[in-house]
Amino acid sequence: MNDFGKSLPRGTRGLYKKAVFFDPKAADKDRVFVMEAGPGMEPTPGSRKITGHWESDNAKDTLDSYSFESVMLDGKRVRQIITGDPPPDPTPIVEPQEPEEQKPVRSKR
Repeated sequence: MNDFGKSLPRGTRGLYKKAVFFDPKAADKDRVFVMEAGPGMEPTPGSRKITGHWESDNAKDTLDSYSFESVMLDGKRVRQIITGDPPPDPTPIVEPQEPEEQKPVRSKR
C-alpha cells in the first residue's frame, strides 16, 4: 500500500524526504527516485516496498513509499495523504503568574 492513495505507474518520479535523506543540504534534483516495480506502487493494503533507481546516478535501490514527500503524476506534484492520529496539539502557553509574597523566615543559631 502506498501513502498517496493512487496507483503509481512504472517510471513515476518520487521526491525523497529531505529530513531523512543522508545529505540534508541536497538539492531536490539529487533526491529524485524513479520507481520501477513493487507492491508499494499500488493503493491496496500490503507492503510499501518500491524498487527502482536514483535519477542522479542510476544506482538501484529499494525504498518504501513513506520515504517520499511527493510524486509526479500527470505533470502534477501529489503529496502524501496523512492518515492515522492527528498530530498532537502544540504545548499550551502558560501566562506567567505574579510571585507570591513570602513570609520572613527565622534562621536557627
